Amino acid sequence: MKRKVFKKMVGALGLFASASIVAASCFNSTKTLGFDQNDDGKIVLANTYSSTSPIAKALEEIVDQYNKQKPQGDYPVELFSIAGGYGGGDESVNTKLASKDKTQFFNLIFNYPNVTAQLVRHGQALKLNKGEQAVDASIFSDKFLEENYSIPGNDDRSIYSLPLTRSTEVLVINAPVVYQLLSQAKAANDLMIADNPETKALWDSWKEKAKINLGSSSKTMMKEMKKTMEKAPEASGNMGAGMASGGQGQSGSGAAGSGASTGGSQSGSGSTGTGVTARSTNLRDDQNMTQTSPAAGAETPAMAKEAATTEQPAAAETVSSDYIKNLWGEYKSVEGGLKGYTLDANVFNTTKELIDLSVRIAKSYSTKLKAPNDRQQIDPQAVLGIDSPSNFLYTNSFSQVNGNWNEFLVRKSSNGKTYDFNALLNNDNNRAAPLMSTFNVVKPLIDANGLFLNNGGNYSSNWEKFHQLAFFLGSTSGYYQSFVDDKEGSNLVFKNVDMKVASYEFPRFTSDLYAPTKTEYDQGAIGAFNNRGKRYVIYKKESLTEELKKVETNKAIPDEMNRATAETALSNRLKTIESSLATMDNQATIQIGWIGTGFDLDKFNSAVKPKIHQLGNLYDKKYKAAFVLDTDAEKKIVPTEQSLQAKEADIRIAPKKFDQANAKEIIMTQGASLIGIHSNEKEDIQTKKFINWLIKTGNINVPAVMKKGKVETPAFTGTPLNFIVDRASYILPTNEFLNNPNVKDNKTEYQKIAIDAFKSIQSDNNYVPYNDVPDFRSGTFRKTIDSTLVSANSTKADFAKFFDNLKKASPDIVKRN
Repeated sequence: MKRKVFKKMVGALGLFASASIVAASCFNSTKTLGFDQNDDGKIVLANTYSSTSPIAKALEEIVDQYNKQKPQGDYPVELFSIAGGYGGGDESVNTKLASKDKTQFFNLIFNYPNVTAQLVRHGQALKLNKGEQAVDASIFSDKFLEENYSIPGNDDRSIYSLPLTRSTEVLVINAPVVYQLLSQAKAANDLMIADNPETKALWDSWKEKAKINLGSSSKTMMKEMKKTMEKAPEASGNMGAGMASGGQGQSGSGAAGSGASTGGSQSGSGSTGTGVTARSTNLRDDQNMTQTSPAAGAETPAMAKEAATTEQPAAAETVSSDYIKNLWGEYKSVEGGLKGYTLDANVFNTTKELIDLSVRIAKSYSTKLKAPNDRQQIDPQAVLGIDSPSNFLYTNSFSQVNGNWNEFLVRKSSNGKTYDFNALLNNDNNRAAPLMSTFNVVKPLIDANGLFLNNGGNYSSNWEKFHQLAFFLGSTSGYYQSFVDDKEGSNLVFKNVDMKVASYEFPRFTSDLYAPTKTEYDQGAIGAFNNRGKRYVIYKKESLTEELKKVETNKAIPDEMNRATAETALSNRLKTIESSLATMDNQATIQIGWIGTGFDLDKFNSAVKPKIHQLGNLYDKKYKAAFVLDTDAEKKIVPTEQSLQAKEADIRIAPKKFDQANAKEIIMTQGASLIGIHSNEKEDIQTKKFINWLIKTGNINVPAVMKKGKVETPAFTGTPLNFIVDRASYILPTNEFLNNPNVKDNKTEYQKIAIDAFKSIQSDNNYVPYNDVPDFRSGTFRKTIDSTLVSANSTKADFAKFFDNLKKASPDIVKRN
């Protein structure tokens, strides 16, 4: 299982291998014999998680502790990272199976049931609960192990995968936005509030949440003006260009959600979801960006009056946010909108009612809502955002057949050896009826420009947390990406470009970029910055002498393709301040921009990409750096009124029924499982031995992580498996975990919702878990459904067109048994 050339092979062979292995299955749906891998004396755990994710860091700690604790003679465990997330892992497995790779395969991987099913088909899945060192899977409820038993070809109830990381879906209501939009309809005597305690409590809770940050925009404006005047007391005139924040050291993003467990409004059984994605955010009002200040130190009567006013809760009686009102536009009293509508707290219990409310809001605020292809970064994106289009279609279709797999869209074929996707695509015996019903319910929202669909990493939370959505459906694993901190965030705003594409959430892991000292500049230095207590100096490559290289923090730009452009940009910037460069290290430095490893270029518009200079692995071996100059962009504060904090959100379980008439409550139980891969007799035993340590016999002690004298990450003592759960936002569906009376302690609202949902699955037969059918083609078909619904949202296709496109887009292998 040597790894030296594996990564190179995946890129070259991935598509070919996937196509080959899939094509072979067209002619053979039965299980084939596997092969033995060479014994290289180690257990390789393939890791598809982002290296900065909590679960990846937890796995690193676990592997390190296992290798220190294991008995002498036992095989060590080695982590191997695969790029491309779960899809990359799927492709890697297919590559190895296609070539019967005996030297570079792995023993374990975190992935979905389609990968397990593929391994079973090829006789390469490891039976974890059989043979020597058999894994005791009884800690898990059978309902969460069903994905193993339902795999075609599993005739002896073998367990090939363990559900170590599970999440479900939440509905997140942006209370400030929803309250604002509905309040305007109520003020027009169009909207009524149902006369029952639950609805009155809901309305009151939204009102209180809407008050939390009301008026912060004007407060922030005043603070920015004051800060600028203090920073440059001789300055006067236009203040708009002086709002970039300075300061040394690391600058975190306002996007990372609060780690505190904060409450959302709750109702019924829904009481209380691969790093943070950089993305464009809404701009503040233009007039706020170009305020003209009086001379420094002078406070006009108007300023004093505004400062005094903003000390009190602004508009406390009406709870009306001018910012949200301007963003979403004026209320329109129209038929089919909020006119004549009565809000009831039960509206969030079913998909039909949620969609109906969303349609009404969209029609009542149609002025600012645009078709998907016409939306700009400063616009409301829609009323409802859905992170997984396929989850939405699947779970609502499953609800309509009351959780009966024998009546679901995709069922086992008559011979039980495979799953029959083609019967759905051919609509045999009206099999597509639940899919059509689900689509037709959401079609009016599509027509009203009220639906946002994630299309490959552009998650709904990226927009809702800046008030550009009213609701979103997403995974409980995404808590820390769903909200802005309980403090002001920042935007990176580019200059001299269309304002519609100018503003972006300020990248994380970013430091201020400074001019070098005069002495350093004369030696060829073109920039300096601080990172983790060290001061780095960037030199032109030809100027970095052997003598200068002796200082490890003296660096040249390693990215050969972009080096010349970056060096020129820095050199030109320094020419404008050459006479002002500090002559000694302790003199005041001049900031010239920002540098860091958080610039995700895919998230930036093409108009601003040339202003982001790539550096390569300048100071971090894992992450590539980039910089932006202050002549090309500025850092602007985003007031809390313009973003969503967790305490402002109403968080609850996603609707568990399509329609109130449905008998069962459907709970999405998504997440990767730890899958065993057959290698050889010795490695198989050692693999199971590691899993037993991981889930049952092991015990680890992890010290607390301190930062600036405070505990950043608390210490942990317990089983390695519980450590994974403790560090990530997943839920562990073991009997012990779910039955622990203190299981909700120190958990986020997302986690609490998932715990309640999984407890219900465990103890109440009216709750039915949904996960994709364990077929090797499930992942492929899921991607096809996702892209087809995204396309329908853009083209406003009806169901007939959507279904025809689905059939055309589905690969031939999906259509065959």
